Amino acid sequence: MRPALVIAICVFPVLAAAKDDRTRKAEALVRSAEVLAEEGGFDEAIGLYERAYALDPDPVLLYNIARLHD
Repeated sequence: MRPALVIAICVFPVLAAAKDDRTRKAEALVRSAEVLAEEGGFDEAIGLYERAYALDPDPVLLYNIARLHD
Protein backbone atom coordinates (compact mmCIF):
# COMPACT_ATOMS: atom_id res chain seq x y z
CA MET A 1 0.00 0.00 0.00
CA ARG A 2 1.17 3.48 -0.72
CA PRO A 3 2.06 5.56 2.34
CA ALA A 4 -0.25 8.40 1.25
CA LEU A 5 -3.20 6.03 1.07
CA VAL A 6 -2.46 4.67 4.53
CA ILE A 7 -2.25 8.20 5.90
CA ALA A 8 -5.51 9.17 4.21
CA ILE A 9 -7.27 6.13 5.62
CA CYS A 10 -6.04 6.99 9.11
CA VAL A 11 -6.74 10.73 8.94
CA PHE A 12 -10.17 10.74 7.26
CA PRO A 13 -12.15 9.45 10.28
CA VAL A 14 -10.52 12.07 12.50
CA LEU A 15 -11.44 14.86 10.09
CA ALA A 16 -14.99 13.56 9.76
CA ALA A 17 -15.40 13.45 13.54
CA ALA A 18 -14.09 17.02 13.85
CA LYS A 19 -16.60 18.22 11.26
CA ASP A 20 -19.43 16.43 13.02
CA ASP A 21 -18.45 18.13 16.28
CA ARG A 22 -18.41 21.55 14.59
CA THR A 23 -21.76 20.81 12.98
CA ARG A 24 -23.31 19.81 16.31
CA LYS A 25 -22.01 23.00 17.95
CA ALA A 26 -23.34 25.08 15.06
CA GLU A 27 -26.76 23.43 15.32
CA ALA A 28 -26.90 24.18 19.05
CA LEU A 29 -26.04 27.82 18.36
CA VAL A 30 -28.77 28.00 15.71
CA ARG A 31 -31.36 26.63 18.12
CA SER A 32 -30.36 29.25 20.70
CA ALA A 33 -30.45 31.98 18.05
CA GLU A 34 -33.95 30.96 17.00
CA VAL A 35 -35.19 31.21 20.60
CA LEU A 36 -33.56 34.61 21.06
CA ALA A 37 -35.03 35.90 17.79
CA GLU A 38 -38.52 34.77 18.79
CA GLU A 39 -38.11 36.64 22.09
CA GLY A 40 -36.92 39.81 20.32
CA GLY A 41 -33.20 39.46 21.05
CA PHE A 42 -32.22 40.16 17.48
CA ASP A 43 -28.68 41.46 18.08
CA GLU A 44 -27.82 38.49 20.28
CA ALA A 45 -29.37 36.10 17.76
CA ILE A 46 -27.29 37.61 14.97
CA GLY A 47 -24.15 37.02 17.01
CA LEU A 48 -25.06 33.38 17.54
CA TYR A 49 -25.84 32.89 13.84
CA GLU A 50 -22.45 34.40 12.98
CA ARG A 51 -20.71 32.02 15.37
CA ALA A 52 -22.64 29.10 13.87
CA TYR A 53 -21.63 30.19 10.36
CA ALA A 54 -17.97 30.28 11.41
CA LEU A 55 -18.28 26.64 12.47
CA ASP A 56 -20.45 25.45 9.58
CA PRO A 57 -20.59 27.82 6.58
CA ASP A 58 -24.14 27.03 5.51
CA PRO A 59 -25.57 29.80 3.26
CA VAL A 60 -28.93 29.48 5.01
CA LEU A 61 -27.31 31.02 8.07
CA LEU A 62 -26.41 34.10 6.04
CA TYR A 63 -30.06 34.38 5.02
CA ASN A 64 -31.12 34.16 8.66
CA ILE A 65 -28.63 36.88 9.61
CA ALA A 66 -29.89 39.14 6.80
CA ARG A 67 -33.49 38.52 7.81
CA LEU A 68 -32.75 39.67 11.36
CA HIS A 69 -31.10 42.86 10.07
CA ASP A 70 -34.26 43.73 8.17
